[in-house]
Amino acid sequence: MTVKKRLKLFSSIFFVLILASCAVSSNFSSAARVPFEKFKVELSSRVVKDGSVVLLQLLNSEENLSLDNLKVFAEFEGKKINLYKEGRAFKVLIGVPYRYSKKNMDIKVSAHLGKQKNSWLVQLDVKRRKYIKESLKVDSSRVSPPKKVLNRIFSEGREIRKIYNKVTHQKHWGSHFVLPVKNKITSHFGTQRLFNGKMKSFHKGVDLRAGVGDPIHAPAAGIITLSKDLYYTGNTVMIDHGYGLITLYAHMSKLKVKKNERVKQGQVLGLAGMTGRVSGPHLHWGAVIHQEKVNPMDLIKVFE
Repeated sequence: MTVKKRLKLFSSIFFVLILASCAVSSNFSSAARVPFEKFKVELSSRVVKDGSVVLLQLLNSEENLSLDNLKVFAEFEGKKINLYKEGRAFKVLIGVPYRYSKKNMDIKVSAHLGKQKNSWLVQLDVKRRKYIKESLKVDSSRVSPPKKVLNRIFSEGREIRKIYNKVTHQKHWGSHFVLPVKNKITSHFGTQRLFNGKMKSFHKGVDLRAGVGDPIHAPAAGIITLSKDLYYTGNTVMIDHGYGLITLYAHMSKLKVKKNERVKQGQVLGLAGMTGRVSGPHLHWGAVIHQEKVNPMDLIKVFE
């Protein structure tokens, strides 16, 4: 055998040994025992009101434990949601449904790595929020819309539901949320709303005082999933922050962002106004977590 052939053979054997070594290392990593006793579940609050946001964390006290291959999810109210990894913790935002009828909300957190599995059960104590009624005077066409705009309304409803139902498994926001406009709340989440004397809906967000032309800022980073004029909410922007969290900004006089644009915290989304079904200029700020409409002010609270 020539020297050249011997070198080629030696290189091939060496390459095979390296691959085998990697395979053994990989198998060892996935087969290593997971010390589930080092994990615990924490909630931002155990006593909440309906429509609230709760931050759930599965915390690991073992500093040198690699968790890259660990899969963690939470199950509650018929939903199964993946947790996102951040440092040594796995996290998820949970939306307590508006007017939740039960006193307790059970949550099961499960983790598995290969054949190794463990689960934890936690419970939220849910208090019914006391909602007030609010009477508003608006354009009658925004209460009982004419037939010619019904197809538009239905089409916009389908578009919005599609956005709410899509979950992107990537966290876009940073460490916290801020107010989109620094001003007082003029209408709280959950208020029962009478438009021109007719009961139409509950308030699916909060209204913040804002004059026409005041800049509206992104409270956290994300991807613009909608930026257009809608029949009921006027000039509207929706941001996908990742992992089932969508926020909405309505009634603006001018839009400053486009669909699919990536925005940073503090970036101007548009200018406040009074488009759509309104009684005066303001910003309507809404939030949806895994299809549940929640109080957006809680996004600031849970990350404080």
